[in-house]
Amino acid sequence: MVKANEIPKAIKDPKNAVKVGHSRLDSYMSQLVFKNSAGFANNLHGKRSRAKIKKIQKQFKISPKNIPAVEEFRKNGHALLGIIHDKQLIDEVSSKFKKVIDDEDLSFVRSQHDGQVFSRQIRLVHKNIPEVKKLITAQVIEFFEQYYKTPFKIVDIFAWRNIHVPPEIANKHEMFSSYWHCDGRDTTWTKLFVYLDDVTSKDGPFHVQTSDRTKEIFELGFVDRKKPNIPKELLENPKYITTYTGVKGTTLVGNLELTLHKAGIPELGHTRDLIQFQLAPSDMPLKENWEEDLESVKDYNDRIIPSDLAKKSIT
Repeated sequence: MVKANEIPKAIKDPKNAVKVGHSRLDSYMSQLVFKNSAGFANNLHGKRSRAKIKKIQKQFKISPKNIPAVEEFRKNGHALLGIIHDKQLIDEVSSKFKKVIDDEDLSFVRSQHDGQVFSRQIRLVHKNIPEVKKLITAQVIEFFEQYYKTPFKIVDIFAWRNIHVPPEIANKHEMFSSYWHCDGRDTTWTKLFVYLDDVTSKDGPFHVQTSDRTKEIFELGFVDRKKPNIPKELLENPKYITTYTGVKGTTLVGNLELTLHKAGIPELGHTRDLIQFQLAPSDMPLKENWEEDLESVKDYNDRIIPSDLAKKSIT
């Protein structure tokens, strides 16, 4: 699936052309068969994971509880948990975040354009903000065990700040997931978000549509984040969009492989700080030292010796 005008470039770099063609085919089949843009392979991974989940459910037999947010999550693909953490803990995490986010050793530029930085992300979040581990409370564990009806694992933790992007740049360049899209991992994976400041409509709140509406939009002809291919009034019908504003500590969940979503762009002088946990179903209970198995830890351990890891933590 290489376009005619790309053939000269493909001849010069056939290996990359094959990669591009494979990626486009994967995306096209995802849209055609599964009505999302998570990727055909990721949807197949999700189907296999769901088959495994059924076997694990027989093994663990987690007693069902009536938790409305769990049912809402299953139905819509996203849900609000509200304020579920101790205020002091949120304040500690927020304070540590603010000390780290501009530190060149402990964080990095997530997006920029012509030297202007529009998003920063913290490295090794569990090391540089150790308090984040306390955000996985007994209530959070119960919620996700009820959702999956199995144990779960924490794949990774992310912490970042979004900054105002001028319209003349935002209209031409996507600086931080501000176009409608689906994420691209196993479709059973889920995310837990915690706001570290009050988030109003001025602070670039999270926008999301239901999993059913996402399928409808793909059936209407939506292609991808760069080429929606359908009228804006259909894509952004407020009837189907949830905008998550909330006070500091607001917590929400989503399966962002199956739901179209985007980040809002903060107004001038505003930012949005948050923590994100990536979760997946598991065949064993969550380990007490689960942070040792995070993807980011494995990645950094391949490149940084342990003594340097300690130096890159503020604690």
